[in-house]
Amino acid sequence: MEARKSSAEHVASRVLVTGKWLRLDEVTYLDEEGKRRSWERVSRTTGDGQEGGVDGVAVKTVLKRPRTDRGQGEEDCVVFVRQYRPAVQRYTLEFPAGLVDPGESPSQAALRELKEETGYTGRVVSCSPPLTLDGGLSSSLCCLVEVEVSQGHNYPTNIASVNLVMGCSIARAGVRIVG
Repeated sequence: MEARKSSAEHVASRVLVTGKWLRLDEVTYLDEEGKRRSWERVSRTTGDGQEGGVDGVAVKTVLKRPRTDRGQGEEDCVVFVRQYRPAVQRYTLEFPAGLVDPGESPSQAALRELKEETGYTGRVVSCSPPLTLDGGLSSSLCCLVEVEVSQGHNYPTNIASVNLVMGCSIARAGVRIVG
């Protein structure tokens, strides 16, 4: 009986095609049983050398605002943006997000992207370790950054290219999308 390896091991990578934003690589590796395998991987052409290899951030934005159901106090609303995504050929609802610029930390990138996409400013509550969002396809690493926006921030009127959507009442009934 053959002994099982404790972990898979990268052998080599080679570039198949390079575009403006993405690159397709062939990755060769040894699986846990020592069998040589190959896999196709999409990589970004941007982001080399970023902090911890992180190329992007997603910003979970919690807007604290007065309750809309005549209750007392505040309710937490999660902010989403509606954007057309050519890769899936449709509009999507997603957290504000973007790439980490050279010399920028994930937290700094999150605050910049939040301001660019929604007009909101806030404070970073937490930042996750690097996460893969689609590890079977992409080498991209992303941090999920939670930002809190305090009561009193009005909806920005200078953001024309992105539709802002808020999901309110998350503590009471999941996420309810309101426009």
